[in-house]
Formats: sequence, structure tokens, C-alpha cells
Amino acid sequence: MQNLMNIMDCCEMLGVVNPATTYRYIKRGVWPKPIKIGGLSRWLKAECEAALEKMVGLAMADGKITKAEIKAITDAHAEIVKAERGTLEYALKAGALLQKAKDSLEHGQWRPWLSDNCPDISDRIASKYMRLASEKNQAKIKSAASPLPTTHVNISAFA
Repeated sequence: MQNLMNIMDCCEMLGVVNPATTYRYIKRGVWPKPIKIGGLSRWLKAECEAALEKMVGLAMADGKITKAEIKAITDAHAEIVKAERGTLEYALKAGALLQKAKDSLEHGQWRPWLSDNCPDISDRIASKYMRLASEKNQAKIKSAASPLPTTHVNISAFA
């Protein structure tokens, strides 16, 4: 049964935290439908790998955004979700990478790109991460973070 994957395996392969994201991909037709085995949903690993390669290929079609950068964005967001609220390092990392991705796209491509490549990150959250990572907030962050470990800084104050 090594060729079958469960929903959490799919989430890990996609780099997402919430299983609902995988089902949104299925609904959009970019992820294979599961096979039902005794009431359980299972996916063929080969089909999932092919779907992921196709998704990554589309995201990298213009050659400006690498597979590693897309993974870094989704990984940074996943760490923010998993960690306590106020984890500044990951929010800054996600913001800088999201800004790089947005800057590399043509006008009107940002929201579809974000939805396709980082489905767990809403446009509103992405904007907050990017504002947080902007140079004008760096001085505020340094002064606010100086007496405390960075994990205790409230990022909503800067977003």
C-alpha cells in the first residue's frame, strides 16, 4: 500500500496545513480525486506527484519564481500557523518572499498566483506580511523587539 496516500500525506506533499485546502484543489481540478476504499479516501501517489509537478511547472512558467521559493513561502506560513501568535521571524520571512513573488508578476497576476500557490494564505494576510516586512517597518520592529525576544512582539501592531 505504499502507492496510496491519505489526506495528511497529500497535505504534506502540497505544503499545506489544512486538509480543506487539498479538497479545494480537487474541486478546482488541479489535484486528483481520491479513491474510496472501505469508506476511506486514498490517493494514488503517482497521480499526486504528477499533479504537483504540473502545478509547480505552471507557477514557474515565467522562470522568475523558483520551486524552492514557493515552498519557502508556504513553509513560512505553515510555521506561523503552528507557532504561537506573534512569531515575528516567520512573518517577516513570509512577507519578504511574498513581496518578491508579487514584484516578479505582471499586473493582475498576483491574486491568482497567490490562490494557486499559497492557498492557505489569504490576500489580506499576504498584504499584512508584506507590510510587516517593508523597510519602513524595520525601525519600528527593532525598537519594539529590543527588550523582548522576537517571538513576543505583537505583529498586528505593524500590519
